[in-house]
Amino acid sequence: MGDTLLPPRQLDAQRAASLWDETLTFLERGKREDEAGNYSSAIVLFSAGVDGLRALSNVSKRDDILQQYQEILQQYSARIQELHMLLLQSTATATAAAAARAATPAGQPNSEPAASALAQGRLCAELAILADQAGEPEDETIKLYMAAAEHYMAAMKLDEDASARAQHRTRLMGLLERAEALKNPCAAAGASARARAPAALSPAPAGGGGGGGGGGGGGKPPAAPAADRTSAASGGGAGSGSGGGRGGGVLNAEEKEVLARSSTVSGILFYPWMEDGQRETFHFTTPWEDPDGLLPLSEQQLEHFGRWARPSQFMRGEPTMIYLISSLSITQTIITDCSFVSSLVIAAAYERRHGKQLITNIIWPQDSRGQPIYNPAGKYMVKLHVNGIPRKVLVDD
Repeated sequence: MGDTLLPPRQLDAQRAASLWDETLTFLERGKREDEAGNYSSAIVLFSAGVDGLRALSNVSKRDDILQQYQEILQQYSARIQELHMLLLQSTATATAAAAARAATPAGQPNSEPAASALAQGRLCAELAILADQAGEPEDETIKLYMAAAEHYMAAMKLDEDASARAQHRTRLMGLLERAEALKNPCAAAGASARARAPAALSPAPAGGGGGGGGGGGGGKPPAAPAADRTSAASGGGAGSGSGGGRGGGVLNAEEKEVLARSSTVSGILFYPWMEDGQRETFHFTTPWEDPDGLLPLSEQQLEHFGRWARPSQFMRGEPTMIYLISSLSITQTIITDCSFVSSLVIAAAYERRHGKQLITNIIWPQDSRGQPIYNPAGKYMVKLHVNGIPRKVLVDD
C-alpha cells in the first residue's frame, strides 16, 4: 500500500501544476470576455486568476518562477483596475440614459418596469414547474402559474420591443394553458394533466422530475400540511426522515425536546430541513425582509462595512446567481469561523473539479434543473448542517 503514496515533494508539484492549470483557465476565459466587451465577467475571471497566482507565489521555491508569477499578477491586477474604471464610466452613462428615459413624455414605454416584471415572471414560472413536477397540491401550483402569467402580461404591456412582446405572449399562453389543464384535468386530452410541462418554458431534464404519478397524483401520498412541516422544531409534530429521528420514524417526546433545544442558535430559530425546499414561499410583491433583522457585525467587521444593499441597488441588469465556481476567491479575512470557510473552500474545489453539486444544490429557489435562480424579492434559503442535522437557513440579500 505504501507504494501508492507519493513523496511530499512530488505531491506538492502535482498540486501546484493543477493549480496552475486552473489559474490559466481563468485567465484565458477572462481574456475572451474582455475582448468581447463583457467587462464584469472579465473582472470575475481575472480576479480568480489573480487569486490563483497569489497562491502559487506562496508555494513557489524558485526565484525565477516567482518573478514570472509576480509579473503576470501585476499585469492582470492592473487590467482589473482598468476594467473597473470602464465599468464606472459605463454606469455613469447608463445613469444619464435612465434620467433621460424618466424625462420622456407620458405614453412612451420604459424598459425598466418590463425587466422587473420579467424577473418576477421567470421566478414564479420556475417555482410553478418545480411544484408541478413534484406533485404538489394543484391549487398551490395553479397560483404560481397564474402569478407568473400576470407578470408576463405586465411585461408584454411595458416592453417596447415587438419581438420581445411576442415571446412574452408565447410564454403567457403556455402558462395559462397549463394552469387551465390543472384546473380541468378531464379536459386535457390523453394522459394526466401532471404528465406535461408547459411548452413555453424549459422542461426538466429527462428523469429529473416527478410527472409519472398519474392523474391527480395517484400512487403518490398527499403533501404534508404546512403546519406539520414546521412544527418539529417546536416539538409540535412528527419528524421526517431528514429531520433527525430514526430513519423516517416518528420522533418520541425526548427526541422532540432535544430537537427543539438545538434549533435555537444565538436566539435565532433554524427549522429542520424536511426535503421540502420547493414548498418554501419565495414570491413576494415587495422585497422580503428577514424577521430576525440584520446580522450583528463585530467591531473589526464594522470598520470595513459600508452599508447593507440589495444586488438590484448596485448591479446593472438581472444578477446571475452562479457564474463561476472557484475556491480561489474564498478568503477568511475577518470571518471568525475558520472551519466553515474551510468547508466552503473544499466543497467549491470539489464541485468545480468533479462537476458534482455540493454548493449549488443547497441554495434555493432553484429552477427545474436544480440550479439556483435570482429572486427579485431577495429571499433565499440555504441547507446547512447546524447542531447535527440539516436545517433551513433563510437569507435576506
